[in-house]
Amino acid sequence: MLFLGRDKLCSLEDAVRSVSDGDMIVCGGEFNARAPVAVIREMIRQGKKNLRLVGHASGIVLDLACASDMVTEIQLTRLSFERQFGNAFNYRRAVEGGKIKSRDQCCGVINQQLRASGMGLAWMPVNPHIQYTDFPKLHPEWKLMDDPYYPGRKIMLVPKLSPNVYIVHVHKADPAGNFMVEHQGFNEMLYSKAADRVIVTADEIVTPEELKQGSGLVFPPHFNPNYPYFKVSHVVHLPFGAHPTHCYPYYTYDGQHIKEYQSYAHVSAEKFREYLDKYVYSCKTHDDYLERIGGVERLNQLRDWRKALRDLQRARPNESALDSVTDYTIDELMVICLSRYITDGMMCMHGGDSYLPMVALRFAKLNHAPHMAYFGGVTGFLNPVPELLPEMANDVWYCNNVELAYEFENLFDLCERLEMDLMFFGGAQIDKYGNVNATLLGSIDNVKVKLAGAGGTANMYGNIPNIILWTAAHERRGSGYTLVDKVDFISGHGNPPAGKQYPGEIGPKACVTDLGIFSFDAATGMMKLEALYPDTTVERVLQNTKFLPIIPDKVPTVPPPTREEIDILRRVADPTGIRRKEFVPKQLERRFKMKS
Repeated sequence: MLFLGRDKLCSLEDAVRSVSDGDMIVCGGEFNARAPVAVIREMIRQGKKNLRLVGHASGIVLDLACASDMVTEIQLTRLSFERQFGNAFNYRRAVEGGKIKSRDQCCGVINQQLRASGMGLAWMPVNPHIQYTDFPKLHPEWKLMDDPYYPGRKIMLVPKLSPNVYIVHVHKADPAGNFMVEHQGFNEMLYSKAADRVIVTADEIVTPEELKQGSGLVFPPHFNPNYPYFKVSHVVHLPFGAHPTHCYPYYTYDGQHIKEYQSYAHVSAEKFREYLDKYVYSCKTHDDYLERIGGVERLNQLRDWRKALRDLQRARPNESALDSVTDYTIDELMVICLSRYITDGMMCMHGGDSYLPMVALRFAKLNHAPHMAYFGGVTGFLNPVPELLPEMANDVWYCNNVELAYEFENLFDLCERLEMDLMFFGGAQIDKYGNVNATLLGSIDNVKVKLAGAGGTANMYGNIPNIILWTAAHERRGSGYTLVDKVDFISGHGNPPAGKQYPGEIGPKACVTDLGIFSFDAATGMMKLEALYPDTTVERVLQNTKFLPIIPDKVPTVPPPTREEIDILRRVADPTGIRRKEFVPKQLERRFKMKS
């Protein structure tokens, strides 16, 4: 569907009226970055019904949609506020209660389904790693078949996904609908091509000539204004249209507002109705909403996002402090242990909600692997040089001074070509064979706890030679176990159990937990305890593990870090200490004396 008019400017209300009940919608942005939240608020006000949501990683924008009565089905790879703000409570509640049907997706699969739509094809192939997960149980429309070109090999065929509307918030657009993303892109071309049409909201409306000139900002326009106007049906001038998510370099995310949102959401649907009444139904316009959140004073505070960096630079020690390094903590030890799997010359990556891997990769590049390369989370930015590591992988600090920007969808192509050397994965459950679960607790037919989602795990598992698992929750927190005999849902497949084979698949290499280090036995595929920490014992490991791992006669203690390593970690790699965010306070009391 093409729209060749040159003046598509309209009101937010008129743009949303063009959305029909029952439409399939894909929303732009990801997690707490540049999400079209104002559009969702207006859709709720207008009482849209029976919408189907599809896409990759998302956050508050789709959690808000799930709090209304307008969504019936959702196909996402992950829905999370990242660790900084906790779970997507409205989404979880709606799925667990049967109000919304969740058909969890995988990044590599949905990429191919959207590509099929953009290319006018009925289906696309996907490499067969996913057959060893539980995702095909959610998607009977996926077809596993013999590869017609490679005898003995399987291939998965997945049908196209054709959204009716792609909704995106951007920095600048012209009246025709050409638009620019100045800071961090996320599948703009993929979504634009796949959808029937695009609704654009923009912080600024500029002339076509101004759009062509680019921004010249500190964070360079990695993406030229090459998103075509002819797929855009509506353009809305909407300053702060992404609030409370960020739209750097214009404004940061509003942590204060997101915390308020969560204070309602985590209680109950009835309690969250108070939030909807306050910020959606009683705000008849977007301008009303901006006044309600604090008006000009609050908006100016969000514009001054560089203040955090100025404060850090004033307080940060610049000189080495080796003499003051007398001990180290469990979070620091885990970072060092994770970093030891990273060697010079590797191509690496980590996903969202991954504080320890984020710090380990940064530390390794500073310390012992200067020639390795890594992609920071789901940003697609290569080799970031952050002044500080943020609590969200898509925050501006993690996108500073990067070497290049790589489209998110292409990261999975690297993996499929066996060009990614190392990736870190976690999950709410990890079993003895290295299967991970980030999808649900319970069963497909009886979801007790809806987890955030596995992102691209299912597609990346199986073709990366160094898959490193990690968890800081091996020691039980309450009644549940993280290391279980069998996961409730296989989000990413580990080694095959006895009697089975996974031809051509690569299993996980190691699992680093807060109690010790595990490898995977070559003969059985099961976890094998390789090393303990200074304060752990085999008995303590077994008490907190639901299965019996392979235990050698003698289990050594991990080699301690050096003073130089701890100094680099604290002063340069992670001066704000985000690594500690994966631990509960009691764990952080675990300290170990530095050897003389």
